[in-house]
Amino acid sequence: MKKPVVFNASVQSDELDALRSDPTVTFVDTLDEQLHDWVTALFPRLKNDEPGRLEAIDRLLGGLLRTEFGSYVYFPWSRHLVRLLPEAAFRELRCDRNRNKITRREQTLLASKKVAIAGLSVGLAVATTLAQEGVGGHFVLADFDTLAVSNLNRLQAPLAWLGLPKTTIAARKIWEIDPFATVTLLPEGVTDANIEHFLDGVDLLVEECDSLGLKLRLREAARERRIPVVMETSDAGMLDVERFDLEPERPIFHGRTDGVDSKTLDRLTSKEKVPLFLRIVPPERMTSRMAASLIDIDTTISSWPQLASAVVLGGAVVTDTVRRIFLNEFQTSGRFYVDLRKIVAAENDVAEEPPTPLPGGREPGALARAVVDPATPISVKSQGEGRKAELRFLAEAAHRAPSAGNAQPWWFTAESDALCIHHDRSRDARMAPYGRFPSFLALGAAAENAVLAAATLGYRATVSLEKTGDHAVVRVSLGARGDVPPGAAAAFEKALARTTNRRRSLMRTPLPDGAQAALVEAAGPASLHVFTDPSALATLGSILGRVDRGRWIEESLHEEIVKELRRDRNDALATGDGLELASLELSAADAAGLAVLVHRRHLDAIRAVDGGLGLAAASTDDLAASDAFAVLEGDLGDENTPETWLNGGRIVARVWTAANALGLSVHPHAAPFLFRRQEDSRTAADRVPALEAVVDGWLDDARRDFRQIIPRTPNVIPLLAFRLTAATAATARAFRRPLGDVLRDGL
Repeated sequence: MKKPVVFNASVQSDELDALRSDPTVTFVDTLDEQLHDWVTALFPRLKNDEPGRLEAIDRLLGGLLRTEFGSYVYFPWSRHLVRLLPEAAFRELRCDRNRNKITRREQTLLASKKVAIAGLSVGLAVATTLAQEGVGGHFVLADFDTLAVSNLNRLQAPLAWLGLPKTTIAARKIWEIDPFATVTLLPEGVTDANIEHFLDGVDLLVEECDSLGLKLRLREAARERRIPVVMETSDAGMLDVERFDLEPERPIFHGRTDGVDSKTLDRLTSKEKVPLFLRIVPPERMTSRMAASLIDIDTTISSWPQLASAVVLGGAVVTDTVRRIFLNEFQTSGRFYVDLRKIVAAENDVAEEPPTPLPGGREPGALARAVVDPATPISVKSQGEGRKAELRFLAEAAHRAPSAGNAQPWWFTAESDALCIHHDRSRDARMAPYGRFPSFLALGAAAENAVLAAATLGYRATVSLEKTGDHAVVRVSLGARGDVPPGAAAAFEKALARTTNRRRSLMRTPLPDGAQAALVEAAGPASLHVFTDPSALATLGSILGRVDRGRWIEESLHEEIVKELRRDRNDALATGDGLELASLELSAADAAGLAVLVHRRHLDAIRAVDGGLGLAAASTDDLAASDAFAVLEGDLGDENTPETWLNGGRIVARVWTAANALGLSVHPHAAPFLFRRQEDSRTAADRVPALEAVVDGWLDDARRDFRQIIPRTPNVIPLLAFRLTAATAATARAFRRPLGDVLRDGL
C-alpha cells in the first residue's frame, strides 16, 4: 500500500512544490499553533507570556525561517498535505498530555517497542489506541480480510474504504495519528510461511484472530520465542494475559487446551472445534446474550456477535495492559474481566444468579458399589429359597423398568402372595402434563416386568391398583402355579434387555419385514402410528425440534431437564438415577451447546432475542436419520385416571421390548405429553398449570402441526412417542438406585 510521504521543510523538493501547487491536494498548515503549543509544553510558565513565548520559539527554530522548519507529510489516500513539527518535536507534543501518567522517559521506552497484532476487528481498536497513547513505535499487522458493510458495526472506518484490506485501514489510521510510525503489513494474514517474519523482533503479541487453530499456533510460536501474548474477547470484558517471556514453560491458554495442538485442531470441523472454544471461553463467564447467540450460529445468525462498545473497551483494556507490561508494572499471567454489567450497574438491575452447571464432581463412594447395573443378570436362585426370594426376584425385575428421566418413582414391599409397588410421589416428573399420572406409566412398566418374572417361576400373576388418600399401591399378586404363557423365560429375558438408545444410525434402512405388524400386535388395544416416509419424518423432525426448543427455554421444564442429567459415570454412580450425559449420544459440538444451555441465567436472554432456534436442529437431524417414528396412544377407558395410565405403562413395556427384540433402537420423545399438557391447561387450569406464555405460543404452532398428522381423539392418552433406528449399541445404560433404597419391610 502507499505510505505517507514525509518531506523535510529545509530541503528543496520539486515533488513537494508540485503538491503545494496542486489544487486537488488539500493543504493543512497549523505550524504556528503547533509551535505555540510546543513551547507551552516545554515551558508551562510562558503560557500567558506572549513575548516570552515568541522568544522561545525563535530559539527553537535555531536560526531557520519558519518556511524551512519542520516537516510536510503527504497522505496519498486522502490527498492531504499536512505541515508538522519535526519528528522528535511532533512526538513530544503529541504525547505531552500523557504526562505525568506517562513520563517522557517512559514515552521514549514505549515508542521503541515493536507490537504484532493478529486480527483487526478488536485488533483495529487496539492498534489505534496503542498509537494514540504512544505505546509502540513499530506495528506488525496481519489480517487476510477486507472491509465489508457487515464489519461497520464494530470497525471505525468510512464507507469509502469498503473493499480495502483491513491491514491497509489499520495502517492508515495509525499513520494519520503518527505518520512517523513504522508499520509492517501482512495482508495475507498469518500463515505457516510468514509466521517467522510476523514475530521477528516482536516485543509483544496481541492476538485477536477468529481461527482457533491460528490462536494455538501463534501461542506455540510466541512461547518458543518468549513473547508475551494479550487477548481480549469483546464479551464480558474478558482479558487473557500469558507471560511467556517470564514463564517459558507456561501451558497455553492456562492449560485449557492441554492435549490439543494446532496441527490436531486443523483436522477438526467447525462443529468439532466448539467444545475447545468453550474450554477457552467457559459458558458460565459468557454474557447471556452471547450464550443465546452461541446456540443459534449458522441457524439464525451467521457468526459471533460483537458490539462496537465492547470492541472499543477491548482496545482500551489491551492498551492499558500492554503499556504496563512494557513499563514492568504488570508481571502477571491470568484471566481478567472488565465487565461493565457488573461495574456500571443500575439500581433496577437484577442480580445475576450464580452459575448452575450440571450436577457434577461427585465421588462415586459407597453408593457406586450398590447401584444396580441393568446389564447384570438376575435370578431367583440368587435370592435364596421360599416366597420371600420369589417376591424379591419380582421386585428386582420391576426395578429395571423404564421411567421418565430415569426417576424411578417407586419402592417395594411384600405381602404373603404379592409384590407391592408403591408410588413415590417425591419422584414425579414435573415436566409431566398431568401431575403424578405419568408416573403410573412407569409403575405399569414395572408391574409388567414383575408379571413376566412371575411367569418364569410358573405363576400367572394379576395386577391391581389400590389407593388410600394420596398414596397408591400397585399389587402384583401370585396365583397358583401353572397356566403360564409359553416362552415365558424368553419373554422375560427380552424385557430385561430393553434399553434406551439415542444413537443415530449411519444410514436410514427400511424396517425389518413384519416389524410394524409385530409392534402393532404388541400394542394390543392401544393405537400405534408408524411413519417411515422421509417427508413425514422431516415434518415430524421440525415439530419435535420446536418442542425441544420449548423444553429448554421454559423455566420449569429447563429445571427438570437439568435435574435429570448426570455429568459423567461417577455422577451417575453417585446417585443411581437420572441420565448420564454419555447416554444422550451427543456430538462434541452438541455437548458443548448443552454446556451453555444448562445455565439458567441464559434463559431470559434466549427468550429476549426470540432465540433458541438452533436447538431444533438436533431433533430434525435425528428424525432425518431414523428408520421410523412411532406414536403409541391408548384408548383404555376414562382418560386421566391412574388405572388408565397404569395399563398404558404395561403396553409401553411390551412395545418397547418388542422393538428391541427386532433389533431396533428406541429413543423416546416427550412431545405428545407436552401437547396434552397444553390442551388440558385450557380446560382444567386448576389442575394443570400452564406453561410460560411465550413458550406456550411456540408449542401451540408445533401442536397444531402435530394434530394435522395425528388428530386428538377423546379418551385417548399419549403413552409413548419414539424414534426407531437400526443403530449400534448405546454408549451407556441408565443405572438404578441401590436395592437397599427401594426394597423395604424385609424384602
